[in-house]
Amino acid sequence: MDDARPEGAESAESGPEALKAELRACQRELLGAREAEKRSAARVRALQEEVDALRRSMSWRISFPVRLPRMFSYWFRDLYQWTSDQVERSDGIGALLRQEGRQFRRYGRAAILRHVKTTFTAGKQHPSAASYPFDRNDYTAWLERYGEQLAPSSTDQTVMADWLPEAPLISVVMPVYDPPPQLLREAIASVQRQIYPKWELCIADDASTDPEIRGVLEDAAANDARIKVVFRQENGHISATSNSALTLASGRYLALLDHDDLLPADALFWVAMTLHEHPDAAILYSDEDRIDASGQKRYEPYFKPDFNYELLLAQNMISHLGVYDRLLVEEVGGFRVGLEGSQDLDLALRIVERIDHSRVVHIPRILYHWRAIKGSTALENSEKGYASGAAQRAVEEHLRRTGQPASAEPCEELRIFHRVNYRQGTTDYRVSVILLGPADAPALVRTLSALTDHLVEGQIELIFAGTWDSSAIEQALGQLPTQPALGHQRIPVAGAGSFPAACNRAAAQAKGDFLAFVECGIEYATDGWLEELASFAAQPRVGFVSPRICNTRHRLDHGGILFTDADHAVYANQYLLKGIYGHGGRAVLHQRFRALSPAVMVCRREVFERVGGLDEGFAGRLAGVDATLRADGLGYHNLWLPQATVTLQPGQCRGRRNLFVDRSVIPADAGHWSSRWADGVQENHYNPNLSGEGDFTLAWPPRLLSGGTQHGFSNRGT
Repeated sequence: MDDARPEGAESAESGPEALKAELRACQRELLGAREAEKRSAARVRALQEEVDALRRSMSWRISFPVRLPRMFSYWFRDLYQWTSDQVERSDGIGALLRQEGRQFRRYGRAAILRHVKTTFTAGKQHPSAASYPFDRNDYTAWLERYGEQLAPSSTDQTVMADWLPEAPLISVVMPVYDPPPQLLREAIASVQRQIYPKWELCIADDASTDPEIRGVLEDAAANDARIKVVFRQENGHISATSNSALTLASGRYLALLDHDDLLPADALFWVAMTLHEHPDAAILYSDEDRIDASGQKRYEPYFKPDFNYELLLAQNMISHLGVYDRLLVEEVGGFRVGLEGSQDLDLALRIVERIDHSRVVHIPRILYHWRAIKGSTALENSEKGYASGAAQRAVEEHLRRTGQPASAEPCEELRIFHRVNYRQGTTDYRVSVILLGPADAPALVRTLSALTDHLVEGQIELIFAGTWDSSAIEQALGQLPTQPALGHQRIPVAGAGSFPAACNRAAAQAKGDFLAFVECGIEYATDGWLEELASFAAQPRVGFVSPRICNTRHRLDHGGILFTDADHAVYANQYLLKGIYGHGGRAVLHQRFRALSPAVMVCRREVFERVGGLDEGFAGRLAGVDATLRADGLGYHNLWLPQATVTLQPGQCRGRRNLFVDRSVIPADAGHWSSRWADGVQENHYNPNLSGEGDFTLAWPPRLLSGGTQHGFSNRGT
């Protein structure tokens, strides 16, 4: 029998020949996929040529008057839908007009022109009054207007001059393998132009095949004593080469630079200034943008949040410019061979495991220009497909090392990034769903169907909190199919009073390990969405968890909350079309927020009890926001999970443009909020270079120039 062969014996099926056969099969499959791609591309080109020919034809021109009414009808439909959404998000036509009035008083003619432009394009073009006539995402215009103002001021330079004798040496580590020689020269020159003088450049060449590379490196080292070079005898890929460069480093901190990228002249200056403010920093990282092959055009900036562990598990948010404490890098063994392409993510994860997360410090400035050339992931992520696989492995190994029973999987909407799956091996989620109403029978039926139709593994009980019509409850429950996994138990809570009082009383009677607070009004949801929320909520570090909430027009309604001003709290990426991955991919990746929407949120019972339940000093939904903030203050991570999506019923648009400008927020609640959060809410999951509207467009001007703190938003309560 085949099973009787000695232990360790190798069968033909598992030997080298089998591996070669599998490799050949994979190669054939790859060739087939490439041929299919070529055929599809040819078909697209043929169809496009056919469309172009049609539009050039005389019949198309002659029929224009016939098509015109339909074109106008489509335009009016889009304009009506967009206007209706703006009115609802602004909490009524009166509030919208008052907002426009404030814009006009502040910006005058620019506000009018902005309003006309956005109205006649149904919101498709987005200039703001501050940025007009530019689109608010016009990065080139933004740089022209504010670039020089973001440079170090005379005060900054005075502080640096006084501290310079004590300031650390920064070792810039550069692995090199066959870059275009001119781009290598430019990368080296960008380090030599640094206004911060205490640096050294440590270069390791990975046996480049282009003989010109050796000449470039030898000339650089001969002409500048701060440049050190080692030439490897054999090619070992980027991890081994980076480790060779590390052997040359003598600085306390290591800054990572690729062989064809650029550092702006003030990059190391701002790193040193941040080290002056945070001498215990273990990892520092900055914002970044991309630059074309000519070095002239800068585009696609990524303005990052402060350190967000949950986002790091989905993408390498540290990336460029990454600066590391050299002692910690040596302690974890440097870069690991076998993780090429994501070796820096793996390094960051291994260090993060050993330190308090407060020692990972964000510098909210563009300190790195990522060169977009052929072969670089800055040009096209598919250029280095192996990097995504290495990132997945790095995250999975980190999860195992930290004792988290989970796996990393490609994010369905942006497969170059990842999502963590905590549902492996877990089949028992006992969730008490606290339904907040009241709602009529049809709305309740659809909400209950969304809860039960997509239930995969867990068990739930239903608790109706607040004042409910018992006949509507009975009618809705009667329409539910019998499901063994449901095991629901109805516990009406009569006369519960205010929103927080109803939630607290319902939670006290609940029997589940998890509490899910759900406002009626859900139309449908993704499979397993409730189990997905519970699986994350089960993690000891996690507080509250909220899904992606969309309206029936497939636009994000509300979820994670950003506190962008003293009297401004907004839902991140609100009104963004579902499936658009947003700034840096953040619209489709799980991540941490300080506060979440109270419309749908899940937590462990122990978390709810530790925060003391909902504050009954509130009467309305602000109590839910307050509870998530208090959980954050206790060190819990509040998570927004776009992989779990619920869609609201038509007419249900609970998310407002400003959380505090909502007719449901009574003056007493606003006053209680101001009293509780009198010292303000420090927003650290956004970026001061981004708009206070929470839509991740550029800020005009950036908050760094308008009184904001260098790190994040510093706000006082409403």
